[in-house]
Amino acid sequence: MKKKGSSLAIETILLIGFVVIGSVGVYMWARSESESEAMRVAYGIGSRLQCADIKIDFNCDDNSNPTLLAINNIGIYTIDSFLIRYEDVSSDWQSKTIDNALKPFESLNLNDVIQFQLNQDYEITPLVKIDSKLYMCKEKGIVAKCS
Repeated sequence: MKKKGSSLAIETILLIGFVVIGSVGVYMWARSESESEAMRVAYGIGSRLQCADIKIDFNCDDNSNPTLLAINNIGIYTIDSFLIRYEDVSSDWQSKTIDNALKPFESLNLNDVIQFQLNQDYEITPLVKIDSKLYMCKEKGIVAKCS
């Protein structure tokens, strides 16, 4: 009979141990996630929730002279600004912020705001305004190139 009682005690101790280890693991994971989100917000990079429904695309119109590069907002929220990075003639990276709000399913012609060139990469990152602060949706950025 003593064996049966000790088996039940070991079982209970193991069960409590698994629960404690699982709780500590979930706590550590949640803490690291909240810290990383807090750092992203502190540096002005939008979190996954803020940028979840932001989607952009681009298209090149080769039939026009000069070739047109347009950014399209294919998401469901207005994008307040764009950060565009490109390499200039001297191989230096240039950055330009475009403060044109782009509503859902609208397009913005980049030829109107920057000196667009063929066969050049343009990194386009959307910026959204939440609580009067701009956040960069880095994961939603695209690289546009017209040839």
